[in-house]
Amino acid sequence: MTPIFSSAGLALQGLVLAVTTKKTSSSNYSTLIFLVFIVAIGYFLLIRPQRNRARKAQQQQQEIGIGDDVMLSSGIIGRVVDMEGDRATVEIADGVEIEVVKRALAQRLTPSEPQSAEDGADEEEQECGPDPATFERKVDYS
Repeated sequence: MTPIFSSAGLALQGLVLAVTTKKTSSSNYSTLIFLVFIVAIGYFLLIRPQRNRARKAQQQQQEIGIGDDVMLSSGIIGRVVDMEGDRATVEIADGVEIEVVKRALAQRLTPSEPQSAEDGADEEEQECGPDPATFERKVDYS
């Protein structure tokens, strides 16, 4: 019985080999086109946007100068008071300065537009509400 199974196995193996080696050139091209398509999608969805973000971040770091308000990569906000080599000194409070590497300067904070003194007074009153000294509370306890 063993010789019959081995001859059937050889016949089956020959049939599988004949089918798999009889590929047309169009199937090879379609496989190649599919792989190129997948690589192109990966490039445009993953690699290119990451490069653009890195380029933008590097450009923003190069634009930072002395006197700019910045946010460090750790979230600390301060003002650049000195830049020397690859390091920057940032004032985070009055009289409190820290020295960081320039790569830690995550972004430059854009200052809001300066307002006139009259506009500032009106806004302050609107933000805080009425003056508590002149405010009368009307409460009905009936």
